[in-house]
Amino acid sequence: APRDLTAVVYASQDDGDAQYIGIKIEPFVLYLNKWIDILKDIERKIYIYIEEEKERFKKKPILLPKDFESYLKYIDNLHKAYTTAVKSLGAVELMESHTTLEQQSNSPSL
Repeated sequence: APRDLTAVVYASQDDGDAQYIGIKIEPFVLYLNKWIDILKDIERKIYIYIEEEKERFKKKPILLPKDFESYLKYIDNLHKAYTTAVKSLGAVELMESHTTLEQQSNSPSL
């Protein structure tokens, strides 16, 4: 059968003979595109989740110092709320770094 490329596969044992495997480009590219599309879908769903979480945190009321027995408990509550938000939105940094890398790869080289 005609092939576009040949892959040489060596066995992990020392006495293993190399195997030559023919690879056709078109099915390989279709396979890669399938997985790329799945990754794009995952990325889109992560983005939607992040936006929903941002909205949820915007709607969540922030308790005031008067709502606590002491100012220290108020600060502790702010810290806990911040930690929860950061953990929940941890993917934001990942998405922003990915977008930055994507923009850099799409910009013309100097």
